[in-house]
Amino acid sequence: MSTATIATRHPMARRGAAYTSLIKELDRRGVSALHQPEREQITDCADALLFDEASAAEKLEEARVMLHGLADSERWTEAAVSEIADLLEQVGVAAEQLA
Repeated sequence: MSTATIATRHPMARRGAAYTSLIKELDRRGVSALHQPEREQITDCADALLFDEASAAEKLEEARVMLHGLADSERWTEAAVSEIADLLEQVGVAAEQLA
């Protein structure tokens, strides 16, 4: 079994990979896609989820509200919002759900 296969089977490695994918996707979208406070809110949420902070659930809900606001204002499509929301959820998914 390759090292990459082992890494992707480990829950924290999967969560870390989702975090990396989230940051890369935000970078790909560029600075025009999000205002700096919006990006900071998403990355703060991802950090809280990754490290199982007590405030993670609250930050995730706040991030979801902000993301849906982007769709409501037609700055982002529903698909784009769903993609980022899905990545956030993958960062915070419980270890038992990944096994």
